[in-house]
Amino acid sequence: MLTIFAGDVMTWLEQAVRTSRLKQLGVCGLIFAVIALAIAFNYRYLENVYRGPYDIPRVELLAAPSATELPRYWVNLKTDKVLDTGIDQITIRKRKGFETGRSVTGHYYAGVVGDRLLLVKSHGEKIGTEPIKGGLVDVPSDLIDRLSGQNAGIRKAFLPVMLDTGPFDSDATWGLGAAASVAGVTLLFALFALFRYFNPNGHKALRQLEKSGQSTSGASASIKADMDARRYLRLKDYRLTTQYAVKQGLGLDVVPLRELVWAHPTVTQHKIYGIIPTGKSYGLTMTFKSKPITEKVAKGVPEAAMEHLARWSPWSFFGYSDQLADAMKRRRKDVLAAVDERYEIAMNAVAQNPPVAAPNPPATTPPSAPHSPAGNGPS
Repeated sequence: MLTIFAGDVMTWLEQAVRTSRLKQLGVCGLIFAVIALAIAFNYRYLENVYRGPYDIPRVELLAAPSATELPRYWVNLKTDKVLDTGIDQITIRKRKGFETGRSVTGHYYAGVVGDRLLLVKSHGEKIGTEPIKGGLVDVPSDLIDRLSGQNAGIRKAFLPVMLDTGPFDSDATWGLGAAASVAGVTLLFALFALFRYFNPNGHKALRQLEKSGQSTSGASASIKADMDARRYLRLKDYRLTTQYAVKQGLGLDVVPLRELVWAHPTVTQHKIYGIIPTGKSYGLTMTFKSKPITEKVAKGVPEAAMEHLARWSPWSFFGYSDQLADAMKRRRKDVLAAVDERYEIAMNAVAQNPPVAAPNPPATTPPSAPHSPAGNGPS
């Protein structure tokens, strides 16, 4: 059902879906803005690629104070003569501060242009008097120092620009291809987010609720009441209400505590070189029937979460044990059946004697068979 009219009354979950989709559309808009800024920032380069190599007049080349002053700097030019400077560009490869190898990645020539010298950097190809294609860049001052030494006349003979014969348009090919791919994926994502904005009932989390027998309107009323009354516990991404685990943000997830099978805290000790302790991190693992959820939280939060869950989902198992972990791997159906049996017992107790106080947290090991008494460990 599309809820696109102002008169439609949306539930809390439908509003949450719309809010998450608006955030996703905002992220998509930000990505498009970044792409547009990148294109604008590189407009001069992209324009040169689009227009192709420019047969630059000798007068324009000799008058250029720097490469940045030239509107077109991907050029074709012919020199009167080419001199080999004998200088190579050496690239040194290092790993952890130690040299692992070196290779020649460039060689420098000097092209005679009238009474001036144009430095030409080649990448393996030999430079002759035939027309040369490349990009004009400013000459590094240290390179001119090496070529001229103390001779001021030679220094003045060199033009302030240098021709680099490396592949000029390869960055544009790669960059525009990547930008087009990202823009295409972002557009599809934005269209899907827009569609889901106008059709929140089709969201995966809401469909999963309906599939598990939960009413989205009932779930919305329960979540809204708990949120308004601040009857929830915030973890990192999820908030635990009295009946649901709810995640909001760029995405929405809603899992009923009725589906909670097992919850236990985790503590990870961090060490340098496997010896020196540097601290601990804390987490909470909740295993639902449909999926596991692991949250990294601050110290003390796992204990509060266990207390909260034990109060509102007393049919679940709490605390870690190897026996329970093995049962979840080898006899998962038996564990789920045991949780269902404990749930029925809890609901019957509520129906026969309302209101009822929250039971004590159950044992941490499941029965070995679906209909064994609650609290008995696997045999």
